Amino acid sequence: MSKRPNILFLMADQMQARVLEDDHVCDTPCLDRLAAEGIRFTRAYTPNNICSPTRASIMTGLLPHNHGVLEVLYPQESHMHQLLPDKEHFARRLSEVGYSTGYFGKWHVEGTNDLQRFGWQVDGGLLSKIHRDLVKGLGSDTQAQAKLDPAVHITEPAGYGPHPFCGVTNTAAEMRPMGLSTTLALRYLENAVKQEDPWCCFLSFQEPHDPYITERSVYEHYANIDIPPPPHADDPLTDRPGLYRRAQGIWKQLSEKDKREARTCYFGSITEVDTQFQRVVDFLERTGVLDDTIVISMSDHGDLLGAHGLFFKDISAFEEIFNVPFIVRGPGVSRG
Repeated sequence: MSKRPNILFLMADQMQARVLEDDHVCDTPCLDRLAAEGIRFTRAYTPNNICSPTRASIMTGLLPHNHGVLEVLYPQESHMHQLLPDKEHFARRLSEVGYSTGYFGKWHVEGTNDLQRFGWQVDGGLLSKIHRDLVKGLGSDTQAQAKLDPAVHITEPAGYGPHPFCGVTNTAAEMRPMGLSTTLALRYLENAVKQEDPWCCFLSFQEPHDPYITERSVYEHYANIDIPPPPHADDPLTDRPGLYRRAQGIWKQLSEKDKREARTCYFGSITEVDTQFQRVVDFLERTGVLDDTIVISMSDHGDLLGAHGLFFKDISAFEEIFNVPFIVRGPGVSRG
């Protein structure tokens, strides 16, 4: 390869690392292929257990206390989720050396949502005009989350419910945010691959983050598979902080059937994510640039998914949250 490599980021949200293990029930053929043709890091760990600080670390290469984003966006005081202005951002550096850059999907890095300020020349974030125009043009069902059947809702603690926990939608992935973001990324790449300059495309999904939602046909596939409870599901947490046990009490409202529904929808959502990633990888292969492209796939953090009697992430420090999937494939990357 004579020119500088292209760079493709494929990012999930709240995806466990263990779903990529060979004996796991979750179907991820695209990620499995990338791992087989590159490197899957089994000891990759996130610097934080929530979205925004980790995403800012990915963009800057710094730990949260150094880049300034210490909390998840929106609920906190603004000074807790603003990137410090003197911190470098890798997309800005790429732009300075001649790369075309495009970002598509969930941002959640900092509070301004001004992606061009950070070096992303094409802004295809969920709040961008081109994303809104695509939703309007395709007639996408923006209320798919409100039309789940079957569905499980969280009703406790008092004052917070009912809140959707998991469920099944009839809206195909291509018409939900993950699919729309993929379509925008492909439109960007259709032009980028024709140019002489190298490019960096960042495709970022909000799935499989809770509420765990999957399309019906994918759900039915997993509904017919034995999905065992996670390790340590019955952990009494007697040797852990009291806050952990208090949080555990929230999930006691769930039946074993509810918990299985959650696992079914979570793994279904990951399979949908994998299918959207496959759309991009297939395009790069068809156009002959896949082997000239460094492909990086990761998640910002994991999910407990019932391990230790807990779900989601937030307050606790367990392997299921901090160990994240991380795959690199491309020129100069050894297999193994």
